[in-house]
Amino acid sequence: MQYLYAEGKPIPPDSQSNDLWFQHLAIVVSDMDRAYAHLQTFSIEFISTSPQTIPPGNKDAAYIQSFKFKDPDRHPLELIWFPPDKGQEKWHENSDQLFLGIDHTAIAIANTEQSLSFYRDVLGMEVDGGSFNWRETQARMDGLPDAMVKITALRPSQGGLGIELLDYIQPADGRPMPSDLKSDDIAYVQVELIVRDIHQAVSQLQQSNMRVVSSSAVQLGDRSSEGYLIKDPTGHALLLFPESTPEKAQEVSMTKAIETLPNEIEIYDDRMYALIDSDAQLHQLAEGAVHSEGPVYFHEDDSVIWSDAHGNRLLRWSERDGVTVLRDPSDYQNGNARDLEGRLVSCSSGLRAIIRREFDGQWQVLCDRYQGKRLNSPNDLVVKRDGTIWFTDPPYGITEPNQGYGGEQEQPGSYVYRFDPATGEINAVVTDMLRPNGLTFSPDEQILYVSDSSAFNIPNGYHHIRSYEIVNDRLATNGRIFAVIDPGQPDGLRVDEHGNVFTSSQDSVQVYAPDGTRIGKIPVPETVANLTFGGQNCDRLIIAAGHSLYAIEMNTCGVG
Repeated sequence: MQYLYAEGKPIPPDSQSNDLWFQHLAIVVSDMDRAYAHLQTFSIEFISTSPQTIPPGNKDAAYIQSFKFKDPDRHPLELIWFPPDKGQEKWHENSDQLFLGIDHTAIAIANTEQSLSFYRDVLGMEVDGGSFNWRETQARMDGLPDAMVKITALRPSQGGLGIELLDYIQPADGRPMPSDLKSDDIAYVQVELIVRDIHQAVSQLQQSNMRVVSSSAVQLGDRSSEGYLIKDPTGHALLLFPESTPEKAQEVSMTKAIETLPNEIEIYDDRMYALIDSDAQLHQLAEGAVHSEGPVYFHEDDSVIWSDAHGNRLLRWSERDGVTVLRDPSDYQNGNARDLEGRLVSCSSGLRAIIRREFDGQWQVLCDRYQGKRLNSPNDLVVKRDGTIWFTDPPYGITEPNQGYGGEQEQPGSYVYRFDPATGEINAVVTDMLRPNGLTFSPDEQILYVSDSSAFNIPNGYHHIRSYEIVNDRLATNGRIFAVIDPGQPDGLRVDEHGNVFTSSQDSVQVYAPDGTRIGKIPVPETVANLTFGGQNCDRLIIAAGHSLYAIEMNTCGVG
């Protein structure tokens, strides 16, 4: 996992196996000599002096071969070879592969008995073996003089990856787990455990005075389940989440096979030819939402999170998993984006606030007031490259029964705001629009485009996009009409790398060149509410429309 735009603290260059933050993955090989020769062809930092064989006097681990090294970020790894009488049966099956898979993760611990009380007695793992390794062999393996370590192997009763507890008797000067370690730090490592009854497991942890980081169950952004972040007695992080069941999968009825729909791209200007193939096909990814809104792409698992804005749910789609429900109720989330650290930030029309999902899965209100008065109902947002959040604030969550919880409007108008999460400063930057809705920046962030959808419920209201010049990265000036959208009203919009504006409308995604010329349309069978670019190359246009989520391949890349 890589956090975009964030550089967490690195692993200390002098990190050693007896430091309590130490954790490695053990990769099983079929031939240690060949695997070692393969590693030597790369520029890799070695921990071990060479592959080591546990001597026959150590019966519990006799003849196991091991070699330790580091990946480019200094995460420690181990190659391990099991003799015929050691290891799981699957590692001894005939295979042409050199690297067979991961057997376990090994963690340095402060106290074996305390760790066994946690992993064995509370989490229900079973002791799968153990040994006491010392002398020159262990010293050469760990790169530690006079190394002496007590090893306890644990494995879930149903099988699967194991956890090895490394209790270093000497050297006894291993450094403690840093108290300020965060999930975006390179040194941060998290084990994920599936438990049959998550609430019973957490209750047992609390009764045993174990550390539960999450104050309550949190929705996991890349799963349809809830989880708890916990710490073991040494401070290693673990994420507990429940075993998926057929009943859970059946709760979501929207999952469907991707369907290709008849589609004919409308081209009004030759500039459109460079952006999309004329025979490009529109794909329906999902259906069944009440009103799809606010799609945002996650490249880490090739998924899309979007809002069922009128159904009061937050949804996730991936080709592998189909559709899952992330939050229900979602407090009428609408527009979504990712901040510079990769966290999901959202407009909550119900809470009348900008909210953010933290790395532990919990949601935090970032701002809900301007000049001491409650916001109307934030609708859409965009994160600028300086980390500030610009968002629109029409009153739809107050005036429309299916978009929020109602209430009294406290702001004198509907504005566009600039909010700085680092300082808490919030300023109204656009105050001359009736119903600002979607917004996006030009590629150089010198122009702000904002849609006005006031024709939706105001007689003689507007259905256009305005553009503003950005001054000193914080002021929006010289507003003008960029384009009038017909049919329907514009809602969400995005730009591509060339500065073309892609906007929602009643019958399509309409495309405008930077000079305001409409150069083409991508017809969609439902009213388009919002859109974003996704895919590993950011060249897939993802469209939230009506009850559905759609996608179409482009020949241009999105920005922002």
